[in-house]
Order: sequence, then C-alpha cells, then structure tokens
Amino acid sequence: MVILVLSQSMEKSLRICSRLEEQQHICAPVQDIPNLLEILENNIGSGIDLLICNYFVFSSATYNPYETMKELLHNVKIPFIFFNDPLLPAANKSMYWENSIRKYCPFSSSLDLTGIYRSFFMWLTINSSMEKLLNENVDNGLKNNMIVNEDELVSCAMELEIPNSRLELLRYFWKNQGKTLYSSDICKSIWNKDDDSTMQMLYTYISNLRHSFFNCIKYNMQIIRSGKNKYMFSAEKRKLIDSNFNVRDFLSMPAQYKVDF
Repeated sequence: MVILVLSQSMEKSLRICSRLEEQQHICAPVQDIPNLLEILENNIGSGIDLLICNYFVFSSATYNPYETMKELLHNVKIPFIFFNDPLLPAANKSMYWENSIRKYCPFSSSLDLTGIYRSFFMWLTINSSMEKLLNENVDNGLKNNMIVNEDELVSCAMELEIPNSRLELLRYFWKNQGKTLYSSDICKSIWNKDDDSTMQMLYTYISNLRHSFFNCIKYNMQIIRSGKNKYMFSAEKRKLIDSNFNVRDFLSMPAQYKVDF
C-alpha cells in the first residue's frame, strides 16, 4: 500500500513510516496540514491508498476532526483513519477504522474494505510494537486537550449559563468521558430512578446541553449517541482560528517538507 503518515511531529511520522516500510509498504511522512494540502494540490495524492493521521493534529480547528478531514479531502479519493482518537475502543479497533472509512469517505464502496484494508488494520492492532507506537503519549495528548479539573468544568458551565439541574448531568458525563453510558444507568446515578418520565427528562437535558455547547469558545464538547440508549462524552480544548481561514491561506505558505513518489 502507498501510505501517507501525518502526526504532530515529523519524528513520530518518520518512526511510523519506518515500521510500515518493514512490511513492504511505501510510506511518506507529511510535515503538517499545509504540506498535505500541497501534496493534494499537485495531484501527487492520486496514487495514495491511505492517510494515517494523529487525531490531535486538528487541536486548533473548530470542527470535528473527521468532518474537517473529510472536507479537506473532498476533491480526492483518499481514505483516512485516525490514531489516538479518544473514542477509539481498546478492542475492535480494526472494525472502528473500517466503519469510519465507510462513514466519512463517500467513495468507500469502491474500496476493498473486506480484503487488503481489513488485513492491514488487523495487523496494526496485533503487532505489539506498532500498537505501542500508535498509542505512544496518548495519555498526555488527551490530558492536554481535555477539561482536567472540576473547577474548570464549573467555570465553563457558568459562562454558558447552564443551570444547576443540567450541571449535575454535565458533571456526570465529564467524570465518565470516553466511556459508553447507558440511559438507565445515568438516570439511576443522578436521580435514583429510571422510569419513563425520568428518561424523558434525561433526553431533554441532553438536548439542552448540546445546544449550550454551540456557544462554548474554549472547548469542543460533544454528547455522542453511540447506540440505542447509549451515550459518550468528549471535551477537547480548541484554539480559535481566523474566521477567514481557507485552503488558499494554507497553500500560500512555503512547504517545509516535500514528498515525491
């Protein structure tokens, strides 16, 4: 496979490439997002089979990393996966990556996702040295990008004018971020009951919190419905970017690292 690797540091990208090349893959490290866009702009990306990207390269973006990458790649047919994704399960990573391609790559039906890609994803998870490399420093990455203490959470809730009734729910989500939470367990933990009226109140409060999150400047907070009556919470720090940001701004910057195949 021909693979591009984009991480937060060139050193990390080079190390990942080195391990993949041992398996006879053709790999190239990408310096940063501007360099990626330059590669695609010069039509070098036409023969690329996969982009492997660190989830935290978009720590300065205001959008969901998957949606952001989908938008950046909308003119080229390059499937991508993220490592260090806070929601990436400890088990079944291969299926998670496969499903993310199906969801965020409109052309995925033309890919052999049950063959070469699935085999590659399985190798990433069962090869211990590769697994360790992809998850290296993941704890530090999460810590640096999440709400780290309850005072910070409460301060954020006050700025968003979240009432105490909803704050209790937000606090529960925060304490269990990254975990799959069932509606009944949430209701029992907060209100000591899970009857129909309590469940309906939960859904209303979740809707209210999601609406409040749109006004949050410091964090990209999400309550994700991960299945029937199941939710997950994540909160990542975000650094504002210029509202006039566009691809041409990126492409006007000189490349620091070029890739030729």
